[in-house]
Amino acid sequence: SNDPRCPKPPPTRPPTQPPPQCYPGSNDPRCPKPPPTRPPTQPPPQCYPGSNDPRCPRPPPTQPPPQCYPGSNDPRCPKPPPTRPPTQPPPQCYPGSNDPRCPRPPPTQPPPQCYP
Repeated sequence: SNDPRCPKPPPTRPPTQPPPQCYPGSNDPRCPKPPPTRPPTQPPPQCYPGSNDPRCPRPPPTQPPPQCYPGSNDPRCPKPPPTRPPTQPPPQCYPGSNDPRCPRPPPTQPPPQCYP
């Protein structure tokens, strides 16, 4: 009845729901969303010769120049051409020559003394 003198039933409320279970990573739409986490922004590295910032590229360490001298084993040194024995003139061979490179004729024997 709509008679204003009649007592009114209590207004109907939606059935009470349990409170949302909110925890990090919860998908319940009633839970507040945390702001997305971003890594803190860092300024770019200040790179200059001698900088110790680990994000900077390192130049190769400077090496002293090679110590090159005859017989040096430093792989950075130029290699001299292999030494050859000096070229010698060919031997002068003639009868009676004492050059050890000359062939020796067989010792001459006196002709046989043939007589009747």
